[in-house]
Parts: sequence; C-alpha cells; structure tokens
Amino acid sequence: MLGVPDDIPFRIGLSQAVSPLRMRGMVAMLARIKRQIRDKSAGS
Repeated sequence: MLGVPDDIPFRIGLSQAVSPLRMRGMVAMLARIKRQIRDKSAGS
C-alpha cells in the first residue's frame, strides 16, 4: 500500500468523473491510510 503513488486518483483519470472536493477527499484518505500503516509498522 505504501508504494501506491499519492496522486493515483489523478493518474487513473478519476478527475474527469469526480468533483474536486471528492478528489481531495480521496487523496486525503490515501494519505491517512499510509500514515496509519507507517505508524503501526514503526510501533511493532
């Protein structure tokens, strides 16, 4: 999951079908997931 580019929603063309607000939300969710994975990996 950490290897997924931060801008993947834009790379796969979702910006053509989804509003900018939803795009920001998707990017933010991806960043949060990555942060949580890094935090859990560091705590192990």
